Amino acid sequence: MKEVSISEQERAEIVEKTRDLLNALHKCGIIQPVDLKAKLEEPETKHRDAAKSVLNYYRSIHPKKARAVKPGHKLFKLIESRLSEGYSIKELKLAIDNNLKCDWHQDIPNGHGLAYVFRNQEKVDQFIEMKEKQKKGNAHGYHGGSEEFSGGNAEF
Repeated sequence: MKEVSISEQERAEIVEKTRDLLNALHKCGIIQPVDLKAKLEEPETKHRDAAKSVLNYYRSIHPKKARAVKPGHKLFKLIESRLSEGYSIKELKLAIDNNLKCDWHQDIPNGHGLAYVFRNQEKVDQFIEMKEKQKKGNAHGYHGGSEEFSGGNAEF
Protein backbone atom coordinates (compact mmCIF):
# COMPACT_ATOMS: atom_id res chain seq x y z
CA MET A 1 0.00 0.00 0.00
CA LYS A 2 1.33 3.38 -1.00
CA GLU A 3 1.64 6.00 1.74
CA VAL A 4 -0.25 9.21 1.01
CA SER A 5 0.77 12.53 2.45
CA ILE A 6 -1.85 15.24 3.02
CA SER A 7 -1.60 18.72 4.36
CA GLU A 8 -3.16 19.85 7.62
CA GLN A 9 -5.75 21.87 5.65
CA GLU A 10 -6.71 18.80 3.56
CA ARG A 11 -7.04 16.72 6.73
CA ALA A 12 -9.29 19.36 8.32
CA GLU A 13 -11.49 19.41 5.18
CA ILE A 14 -11.80 15.60 5.23
CA VAL A 15 -12.76 15.65 8.91
CA GLU A 16 -15.38 18.37 8.27
CA LYS A 17 -16.88 16.52 5.29
CA THR A 18 -16.95 13.26 7.27
CA ARG A 19 -18.83 15.00 10.11
CA ASP A 20 -21.29 16.47 7.62
CA LEU A 21 -21.87 13.05 6.07
CA LEU A 22 -22.40 11.43 9.50
CA ASN A 23 -24.86 14.17 10.51
CA ALA A 24 -26.80 13.73 7.25
CA LEU A 25 -26.94 9.95 7.75
CA HIS A 26 -28.14 10.47 11.32
CA LYS A 27 -30.88 12.92 10.23
CA CYS A 28 -32.13 10.37 7.70
CA GLY A 29 -32.25 7.70 10.41
CA ILE A 30 -29.67 5.52 8.70
CA ILE A 31 -27.27 5.56 11.65
CA GLN A 32 -27.54 6.33 15.34
CA PRO A 33 -24.99 8.52 17.13
CA VAL A 34 -22.60 6.72 19.43
CA ASP A 35 -21.20 8.20 22.61
CA LEU A 36 -17.69 6.80 22.25
CA LYS A 37 -16.49 8.28 25.53
CA ALA A 38 -19.19 6.44 27.50
CA LYS A 39 -18.54 3.20 25.60
CA LEU A 40 -14.81 3.34 26.29
CA GLU A 41 -15.17 4.16 30.00
CA GLU A 42 -17.16 1.09 31.05
CA PRO A 43 -19.07 -1.07 28.63
CA GLU A 44 -22.30 -2.32 30.21
CA THR A 45 -23.29 -5.91 29.94
CA LYS A 46 -26.63 -7.54 30.44
CA HIS A 47 -25.40 -9.74 33.28
CA ARG A 48 -23.11 -7.32 35.14
CA ASP A 49 -25.09 -7.23 38.43
CA ALA A 50 -25.64 -10.98 38.46
CA ALA A 51 -21.93 -11.59 37.77
CA LYS A 52 -21.02 -9.23 40.62
CA SER A 53 -23.29 -11.23 42.92
CA VAL A 54 -21.60 -14.51 41.94
CA LEU A 55 -18.15 -12.95 42.30
CA ASN A 56 -18.98 -11.57 45.75
CA TYR A 57 -20.23 -14.99 46.80
CA TYR A 58 -17.00 -16.58 45.54
CA ARG A 59 -14.95 -14.02 47.48
CA SER A 60 -16.95 -14.73 50.65
CA ILE A 61 -15.86 -18.38 50.40
CA HIS A 62 -12.34 -17.70 49.10
CA PRO A 63 -11.40 -14.34 50.70
CA LYS A 64 -7.81 -14.39 49.44
CA LYS A 65 -8.69 -15.17 45.82
CA ALA A 66 -10.01 -13.05 42.96
CA ARG A 67 -9.14 -9.74 44.62
CA ALA A 68 -8.19 -8.11 41.32
CA VAL A 69 -11.24 -9.36 39.41
CA LYS A 70 -13.48 -6.50 38.30
CA PRO A 71 -15.95 -5.97 35.46
CA GLY A 72 -14.06 -6.34 32.22
CA HIS A 73 -11.50 -8.77 33.69
CA LYS A 74 -11.24 -12.09 31.81
CA LEU A 75 -12.45 -14.04 34.87
CA PHE A 76 -15.42 -11.70 35.31
CA LYS A 77 -16.24 -12.27 31.64
CA LEU A 78 -16.22 -16.03 32.28
CA ILE A 79 -18.98 -15.58 34.86
CA GLU A 80 -20.91 -13.31 32.48
CA SER A 81 -20.54 -15.92 29.73
CA ARG A 82 -22.05 -18.65 31.88
CA LEU A 83 -24.92 -16.32 32.84
CA SER A 84 -25.53 -15.48 29.18
CA GLU A 85 -25.71 -19.22 28.46
CA GLY A 86 -28.69 -19.44 30.79
CA TYR A 87 -27.24 -20.45 34.15
CA SER A 88 -28.86 -18.78 37.14
CA ILE A 89 -27.04 -17.07 39.99
CA LYS A 90 -28.19 -19.90 42.24
CA GLU A 91 -26.72 -22.55 39.92
CA LEU A 92 -23.37 -20.78 39.68
CA LYS A 93 -23.21 -20.45 43.46
CA LEU A 94 -24.01 -24.16 43.75
CA ALA A 95 -21.14 -24.90 41.34
CA ILE A 96 -18.80 -22.91 43.60
CA ASP A 97 -20.03 -24.78 46.68
CA ASN A 98 -19.78 -28.22 45.13
CA ASN A 99 -16.32 -27.51 43.74
CA LEU A 100 -15.19 -26.58 47.25
CA LYS A 101 -16.65 -29.79 48.76
CA CYS A 102 -15.04 -32.09 46.22
CA ASP A 103 -11.99 -33.81 47.72
CA TRP A 104 -10.49 -34.50 44.32
CA HIS A 105 -10.25 -30.76 43.53
CA GLN A 106 -8.42 -30.11 46.81
CA ASP A 107 -5.25 -31.59 45.29
CA ILE A 108 -5.37 -29.72 41.98
CA PRO A 109 -3.48 -26.41 41.83
CA ASN A 110 -6.13 -23.71 41.35
CA GLY A 111 -8.78 -26.43 41.51
CA HIS A 112 -11.04 -23.94 43.26
CA GLY A 113 -10.22 -20.99 41.00
CA LEU A 114 -12.80 -19.08 38.98
CA ALA A 115 -11.05 -20.08 35.77
CA TYR A 116 -11.46 -23.75 36.65
CA VAL A 117 -15.03 -23.66 37.97
CA PHE A 118 -16.42 -21.49 35.14
CA ARG A 119 -14.09 -22.65 32.34
CA ASN A 120 -16.95 -23.95 30.18
CA GLN A 121 -20.50 -25.28 30.33
CA GLU A 122 -19.34 -28.85 30.90
CA LYS A 123 -17.39 -27.86 34.03
CA VAL A 124 -20.28 -25.86 35.44
CA ASP A 125 -22.66 -28.75 34.75
CA GLN A 126 -20.23 -31.14 36.42
CA PHE A 127 -20.17 -29.06 39.61
CA ILE A 128 -23.91 -28.42 39.63
CA GLU A 129 -24.66 -32.12 39.28
CA MET A 130 -21.98 -33.19 41.74
CA LYS A 131 -24.23 -32.96 44.80
CA GLU A 132 -26.74 -35.36 43.24
CA LYS A 133 -23.96 -37.83 42.42
CA GLN A 134 -22.56 -37.57 45.95
CA LYS A 135 -25.96 -38.49 47.37
CA LYS A 136 -26.00 -41.61 45.18
CA GLY A 137 -22.37 -42.53 45.82
CA ASN A 138 -18.92 -41.22 45.12
CA ALA A 139 -18.85 -38.10 42.97
CA HIS A 140 -16.36 -39.58 40.54
CA GLY A 141 -18.14 -42.86 39.90
CA TYR A 142 -15.95 -45.09 42.09
CA HIS A 143 -17.89 -47.86 43.76
CA GLY A 144 -16.23 -49.54 46.72
CA GLY A 145 -17.78 -52.94 46.01
CA SER A 146 -20.81 -54.78 47.31
CA GLU A 147 -21.44 -56.11 50.80
CA GLU A 148 -21.39 -59.60 49.36
CA PHE A 149 -17.70 -59.11 48.57
CA SER A 150 -16.81 -57.31 51.82
CA GLY A 151 -16.97 -53.87 50.24
CA GLY A 152 -14.21 -54.80 47.85
CA ASN A 153 -11.70 -55.32 50.70
CA ALA A 154 -11.53 -59.09 50.79
CA GLU A 155 -8.30 -60.60 52.09
CA PHE A 156 -6.57 -63.23 50.01
